[in-house]
Amino acid sequence: MQSPRGLKQIIRHLAILVPLLACWGMIAVMMGDWLVEDRIQTLVEARYKILNTRVDALGYNLHQRIDFLRALPIHFSYDNEVIDAVRVHGDATTSTALLLTQPDIVALSRVLQREANQFTIDVVFVLNANGHCIATSNFGTSESLLGTNYQDRDYFKTAIKGQIGYQLLLGRKSGKPGLFLSSPITSDGHIIGVVAIRIDAEQLAPLLGITDSFITDEYGVVIITRRPSLFLRAMPNNRLDELPTEARMLRYKKSEVHPINLSRWTGMPTSAPAFHFESEAIPFLIVKQDGAQDGMVLHVLDPLTGISDIQKDVKKLKAAAFITGTAVIFRGAHGAKRSATSPA
Repeated sequence: MQSPRGLKQIIRHLAILVPLLACWGMIAVMMGDWLVEDRIQTLVEARYKILNTRVDALGYNLHQRIDFLRALPIHFSYDNEVIDAVRVHGDATTSTALLLTQPDIVALSRVLQREANQFTIDVVFVLNANGHCIATSNFGTSESLLGTNYQDRDYFKTAIKGQIGYQLLLGRKSGKPGLFLSSPITSDGHIIGVVAIRIDAEQLAPLLGITDSFITDEYGVVIITRRPSLFLRAMPNNRLDELPTEARMLRYKKSEVHPINLSRWTGMPTSAPAFHFESEAIPFLIVKQDGAQDGMVLHVLDPLTGISDIQKDVKKLKAAAFITGTAVIFRGAHGAKRSATSPA
């Protein structure tokens, strides 16, 4: 049976050991949490550096291609056959069938068809001052633009005022997403029409590389993407409220555009912004590059893998540190007890 004196010694030792173990446990937890945050911050900074480099490269390649394409409608606008056709049919509002009876329209459309094939453009088309299509490279097809009016399109409105037009949207006849570029057609110092080209999104998508990236228009709606589930969905803080329902229908062929599920990831111990993206279970980093003049925005996403591995490693370190510290404390306490009980 334990003597009262022995019980007092045990209680005295426990009174010292328990607070020491509690303090050591708290220190181990705090050091572990700091280590997790430090490692994640280091990981995020490294990944952001790589991601920014990737965005710069993608943005450069994309804008190089667009700058080349932007020059093509300017080139076509100086073609004498284009200028002559607009002069003759400047007030035309006739149907496709009637336009196809005009030899000059058919001849010009064949020229545009050859030009489109040469420059790998999906469609080249000519609009008179009323926005009516009087010649197109895809004449004779089910998606022919001939006889269709585009007076409401921004790329027409911009070009008819004397500037280079640019617009990301769905084609009125094809329904395909694409990039439209346009240039004014002038004669004797007056703007008499517009020549435009369309490059389908599937041509531009490879420029996004193998990354999880996409391009939004000036209203924040995804037009070009390598992830089909994002097509025609809107980024948070978009400008869709500026578009009436009728304008949305004309532009996107739907009145309601659903948002992308994107919100700040609050559970990560770092000041660097990471996001919940759709139904993904890991945080994503996002970097964007604005097209200042054309409204196009390139978004590049990067899944932040490796966080769970860091947390598992640090959890093991916490356990090891606590066990080691506990052993040291008990060893020290045992040594102190032996010294106290040994004869002088």
